[in-house]
Amino acid sequence: MLPKSAPASSLLLLLALTLLLSGCGFARLDHLMVARDGRWVQTGGEFFVVREGKRLDVSQGMTLKKDDLLETGPDTAATLSFEGDLKGSGDVILFPSTRVKILNPSLGIDFGKIFLKVKGYFNIHFEYGTAGSEGTEYLVEADRAQNVRITVLEGVVRLSSKSNSWRTQRLGEREQARLTPAQAPQTRRLGQGEFNEMINEINRVWEGTGRRDIPVIVPDLGGMPRSRAIETLRRERLQSGQVTRRLTQRAEVGAVVGQNPAANARVPVASRVALEVEAEPAKVPDLRGVSQRNAERRLRSSKLHLGQVEQILSDGKVGRVVRQLPAAGTIVMRDSAVDIGVVAESALVPDLHGRTLNDARRQLGQRKLRMGPLDYRITGNLQPDQVLSQHPSAGNRVFAGSEVRLVVEAQSRLVPGLIGQQRQAAEERLRALQLTVGRINTRRVAHSEAGTVLEQSPLAGSRVEPGSRVDLTLAAETATVPRLVGSQYRDALQSLRSNNLQAGRVENRLDDRNPAGSVIDQYPNPGTLVDPNSSVTLVLAEAAVRVPQVIGKTSQQAQAELSRQGLGYTTSYQEMRGYARDTVINQSVSAQTLVRKGQRIHLTLAKEKPRCAVPYVIGQSYQQAVSTLQRSKFNVSIQGRYGDGATISGQSPSGNSQVDCGSTVVLTLKVPARQCYVPKLQVNSTSYRQAEQLIRGAGLTMSASGRVRDNAYVTGYTPSAGRQVPCGSTVSVQFWVLE
Repeated sequence: MLPKSAPASSLLLLLALTLLLSGCGFARLDHLMVARDGRWVQTGGEFFVVREGKRLDVSQGMTLKKDDLLETGPDTAATLSFEGDLKGSGDVILFPSTRVKILNPSLGIDFGKIFLKVKGYFNIHFEYGTAGSEGTEYLVEADRAQNVRITVLEGVVRLSSKSNSWRTQRLGEREQARLTPAQAPQTRRLGQGEFNEMINEINRVWEGTGRRDIPVIVPDLGGMPRSRAIETLRRERLQSGQVTRRLTQRAEVGAVVGQNPAANARVPVASRVALEVEAEPAKVPDLRGVSQRNAERRLRSSKLHLGQVEQILSDGKVGRVVRQLPAAGTIVMRDSAVDIGVVAESALVPDLHGRTLNDARRQLGQRKLRMGPLDYRITGNLQPDQVLSQHPSAGNRVFAGSEVRLVVEAQSRLVPGLIGQQRQAAEERLRALQLTVGRINTRRVAHSEAGTVLEQSPLAGSRVEPGSRVDLTLAAETATVPRLVGSQYRDALQSLRSNNLQAGRVENRLDDRNPAGSVIDQYPNPGTLVDPNSSVTLVLAEAAVRVPQVIGKTSQQAQAELSRQGLGYTTSYQEMRGYARDTVINQSVSAQTLVRKGQRIHLTLAKEKPRCAVPYVIGQSYQQAVSTLQRSKFNVSIQGRYGDGATISGQSPSGNSQVDCGSTVVLTLKVPARQCYVPKLQVNSTSYRQAEQLIRGAGLTMSASGRVRDNAYVTGYTPSAGRQVPCGSTVSVQFWVLE
């Protein structure tokens, strides 16, 4: 991977950019710079690109391919960029005297110094370990003796051993690790000076490329005068932001005591840094007991000014300071505001309870107070326009000119008692008391003359405002419903008219106990109070007869009974066993039901069902039995499992029995068992084991008797050979041991 001129023991670093793993990424030479007077300038430089053993002409922006060998001279720096479409991109600085090789998708370094700024995943593989990172800035330095130094400027780098000779370590921001093949990484934390020096070294290279997004380090401005701090920011290509004052009493006036962002933070070029500078102190004077004007003079002489002035209720002299904030002797910033409280002009609220309005207004005016909005209330405890209560209450100290709200007794009238009076008299009495009649309601009551006051609201003795309404409930004009049940319809109408009522809906109801046309029910009930000319519903009796019980009688008997009751009839027949022909087995209207005369009652008469003899089918096949029964007009139901050779083993009803034609005959099926042949066993020749195998193979079981041993032989068996028996049957075999 490295040129042959490299020492065999030199350290190989593989900078594997996983963002190039797709094969779509590429490396590009962005800038070549030469160190001149402490600066990097883009004027070419000593830089070599060797491709396939040939040195190429170098040009800015050229694409670098796999296996290209790159080397910077002692005074030359180069910047490369790697771009991809998957996980990010990266920028690389090759410092002077550095040799690398483009491996795509990795970068091999022979010796020198490299800075990497990665957006995405990035791994550095070296001969005995790996440094993995994501979104990180760090420096990698390698010498010819296989010593590596990795410095993290931002983010996290994970260090792991390829041979597992040491545990994985995390290298954090501003940490540095030294690695050798012989020992685990030795880490330390960078001092601020070292960190700043590295950042400045990298920034000088980026400045040579003309980049604008270079992060710079915020200087420490603490203790500097404001002008010097601003000049320092300008030199570092930063700007002064908002400048505020803060009093610490630990620094000279005007010196920087705070900054944001903090010192040593990395920010973009031209960022603003807010400053806090030490304020000039001032001592708050004692203002208590002096007038407001003198307090202002004292504050001005102390380089302070007056803040908010609060009027305070107190017994002190009006206009004198009785409170201040901050307190006397407090050290504050120059030009700070001091709030004060001064004694306000005040007055004691007089007791106005029971006073008239004019008297209350006079007393308030004498104390430089004002009468506020009035609230009128009716209590009946005081005369109209006398004070019931006040707010604030008597004895309270308030500001001069304050309002005192009063609750005053209002003009009122006593509601008279009106119950039992007639409406006209009640209305005249209300008008005489400057009251008005409100809502009029009526209620039907017994033994009260129409128009008599039954209720009133408000109640008698209540106190109300003049002109208030009084609602009345009056006795309504009524009529009493008379008793009409038992009267003939014409008489009922006359009774209603004489009671100032009228007939409403008239209904007829079948009835066999009262004369036709007589009243048998009414609504409303007798004695009910209703409005005059109200309607009363009447129910009249309609002539009816009760249906006789004729079930079980003959047709002639039933017809004669119905005719005697003035009823008609119709008939129909239904096949029914157990009844003689023409016997009534049902009637359309139940016995004792009320019906009109002449109504027809339908009678259902019995007739015999035809009887048939059931064919005998036991022993027949399934198909034969079903065919025989169906020809005789019987239905068939099957019990049992159907199978080949199935025969009828039972039937219900039994054969030759007399049943209703068309009945169902239940058949029981029987399927014959499967037959097996008894195998042939040779007497005195077939052994016990052979006999057992032959019988089991024929689908039968063996029962052995005699001297049963493995060396026993058959001396006889039943059933005999070749006979058919149900499969699973037992073959009894006798054995004997031949000597």
